[in-house]
Amino acid sequence: MKSDEPTRDLVEQALDNLVKQFANPMDFLRELVQNSIDAGSPRIEVELRFKGGDDGRGVAEIEVRDFGQGMDEDVIDSQLTRLFASAKEGDRTAIGKFGIGFTSVFAIRPDVVRVITGKHGEAWEVLFLEDRSFEKRRHPELAGGTTITIYKRMRAGKVAELARNARKSLVHWCEHAVTPIRFVDTTAGVTEDPDAPASDDVFAAFATEEPGEILNQPFVLHDAIVQVEHTQDGVVAVVGWAPQPSWSFFSGGLTLLRSNDPVHLAKFESQLRTLSFKILARNVGHTLTRDNVIQDANWEAAMRVALAGAVKLRVAVLDHMEQLAAAGDAAELATWHARLVPDLGREPLDPKRSIFLDPTDRPCSLADLRGRLGTFDDEVWLVDPADTRLAGALANAGVPAVRAHPSTAALLAATLEGCEVRDASEAFCVCDPLGPDDLQPAEAALLAQARDLAGRATLGTFQVRMCDLGDASPLLFVEGRAIRGLYRVPEHAGVSGLARRQVKRWQTWIGQRWLLVNRAHPHVRALAAFPDPELAAYALVEALVVGDAGFPQSTLHNLRSTVVRRWVPHGS
Repeated sequence: MKSDEPTRDLVEQALDNLVKQFANPMDFLRELVQNSIDAGSPRIEVELRFKGGDDGRGVAEIEVRDFGQGMDEDVIDSQLTRLFASAKEGDRTAIGKFGIGFTSVFAIRPDVVRVITGKHGEAWEVLFLEDRSFEKRRHPELAGGTTITIYKRMRAGKVAELARNARKSLVHWCEHAVTPIRFVDTTAGVTEDPDAPASDDVFAAFATEEPGEILNQPFVLHDAIVQVEHTQDGVVAVVGWAPQPSWSFFSGGLTLLRSNDPVHLAKFESQLRTLSFKILARNVGHTLTRDNVIQDANWEAAMRVALAGAVKLRVAVLDHMEQLAAAGDAAELATWHARLVPDLGREPLDPKRSIFLDPTDRPCSLADLRGRLGTFDDEVWLVDPADTRLAGALANAGVPAVRAHPSTAALLAATLEGCEVRDASEAFCVCDPLGPDDLQPAEAALLAQARDLAGRATLGTFQVRMCDLGDASPLLFVEGRAIRGLYRVPEHAGVSGLARRQVKRWQTWIGQRWLLVNRAHPHVRALAAFPDPELAAYALVEALVVGDAGFPQSTLHNLRSTVVRRWVPHGS
């Protein structure tokens, strides 16, 4: 007998190690479900019951029933019980295949585990006791499949937590199982109230048993906004965009791993870390500790299926963005602009996709914007849609502009090489020239002299008009053409970083240049009040010519020569 002690200790240690590999004690349900699937069961039922006493304590029952092929005595002896000691014989031998998963039921420290099973016209009942010994006896009724019931004494107040954890474990590990799993919880309403009256009928709690729920869910990403499925070489990959990327691996529908730690992506991290995916692959397995999948050739082949799914996903994302643009959903569209930026290095953006909104919320594409860039010195303008007048004027003028948003600006800057993306309000304004009836006499006199002088000095290349931009505007003038109502802010007005414009391009768009002088500017007010209108007009036109980067130096020379010829007598 002494010679058996080392062997018994080693087997006991092996059993403890098998039990302790389960981080969550309720994960034993996954193992029992796996055994039922392997047994060919067409469905699996998991039921929770609680039989309470009058002291606030009772017995919780967790029953897992399948309708598979069951076990005969040979299977029971050679697989199910080989790790355990017979209560009669004291025999403990090697581990059977079935027994490895079955040992997980001891993770919750049950008082009794009962197995009823049958095959080939015989039925058996095996009781596993608290000390992990077992008793085997024939069962009087023929059994179809296998029913495993775990009994555990506990307080009534702990039952609800037990039920929650049981369901959570089943959903986590078995939601995509190919075999339907029905979960029935008859413990609802069990509370830890020692003063509550006890029922004389311990079966009363089961009289109104709920029909339960089927836990199986479609093989999809539940939190993904856009997703696609790709199947190749027996591997199914569902890839999508979700608020929080996560990655899951399944075999036979059961979960191998769920994680959001990029370490599980290994060499595929740079390509897949911004996406979520689920991979269903028969040949991918988990490590013994169940904290990772085995990253072998089978795993790599499965990951390449996910990469192919990512290519299809990009097309689906652009389809989704075009739908958002067509619906005018600017906020959600801007969110997708932000998501596309880190992805541009792998695949260029399709220029024909209408995934932007113009200032009037009409869909537009990169191709649309690029088609207008030549006239506007390779700049795209961002417009606040609240400024409806500016938005409409830019749209009518054909200026390459989009609805303003930081993520939209970032996407455009990353996509349009050599093109600057700027705030339209810094470079454009919409205003109306003042008519003769709107001017004060001093303003009219100043403007008349300035027009005459400018016409002589520039050979009529621009005209001077007056507008009212208000006291808050720092601008001395703006330029444009009254027929469009859209005017350009000159470079001198403090707009940082604006490139110098080519006058020919600007004139091609606006025709003859109109410089609208801001009547509210302090310099204009002072000149209007100056007693000599001719001298005041010279000072105004010189300020316009000097302040506008579009005029060449010869314009200033012509202006001064014109003044000299008017004020200095001929031949003096």
